[in-house]
Amino acid sequence: MAVSNSPVLELQNLVSSTDGSITDMLLKAKLIASKLELEVFDDFINKEFLGYKYALLGEDRKKFPSYRQIRATIVKRDEYYNYVDIDIYNCEDPSFFKTLLELRWAYVTLSITHLESELSSGGTLYLNIPDWLLWDTPIPTADYQYYFWEIESVKIKEIISAIKFNLLEWTLSLERQGILGEGLLFTQKEIDAAPMTITNNTNNFHAPVNNAGSIGAGNSGDNHQNNSIVSGDFNSLKQQLRGFGVQDDDIGLLEEITKESPAPLSHDKLGKGIGDWAGAMIGKAYAGELKISGVSAPALLIGSICSYFGIAS
Repeated sequence: MAVSNSPVLELQNLVSSTDGSITDMLLKAKLIASKLELEVFDDFINKEFLGYKYALLGEDRKKFPSYRQIRATIVKRDEYYNYVDIDIYNCEDPSFFKTLLELRWAYVTLSITHLESELSSGGTLYLNIPDWLLWDTPIPTADYQYYFWEIESVKIKEIISAIKFNLLEWTLSLERQGILGEGLLFTQKEIDAAPMTITNNTNNFHAPVNNAGSIGAGNSGDNHQNNSIVSGDFNSLKQQLRGFGVQDDDIGLLEEITKESPAPLSHDKLGKGIGDWAGAMIGKAYAGELKISGVSAPALLIGSICSYFGIAS
């Protein structure tokens, strides 16, 4: 019998709408998670609302969501409060060059409300690089306050899209298990079955991207490594891509593109040919056509391609 006032289906409609607020979606998701006694999922929603201020301390850093760890531009603020891009590849100091390369991974710890507000304003977000990431680097302690990550609005949109995608997957999992609720009431049978719906989703939420460009998500999920890729050896890249579920035709197309296109300069400057190919494969991942999830596909695919070109992570 159809349920006319299912909170699960209402959340599905909210997530799939083009103009819905991610804050409203998470509020609805929190109600459902709380009613179903899903403590892990409820904890994720709390962190999104309050931000991940303390999530990078100790073992919790391993659970930092992959969609919130992104490639960013490193800038330095001058005395006039202007943010100036740092040209990493023209850095003459080898130790400073290495430091800057490692600092390109930005941890976006702000609350989802803050991020949604930044996105609506259309501006660029500047995040101060945490002191603990600058320890043991050539950067003087007195200069820590001047180094920032520059986060473009499109990156904020990608974070929000990743959350929406996972919320949608969760509601679809609930629906497949027959967990729909009525109003804000769920039966004991629905409450007992609910934990089965978050096993895979929690990997998507908490799979951190490591410095090799791969995903670590416990013992399951997209736990693929690209350590076996040899710089300049396309066969090693081919084997890795096959492991991700990329078809031979698409791999062959990439091989042709790599022969005809200039080598990428960095993870965030792939060039049109390789960039278009990576974008198409990420789309296939979101469509369920690959063995890796859409959320983890950018880091895995781009990380593998850059390993082939010998670009440091």
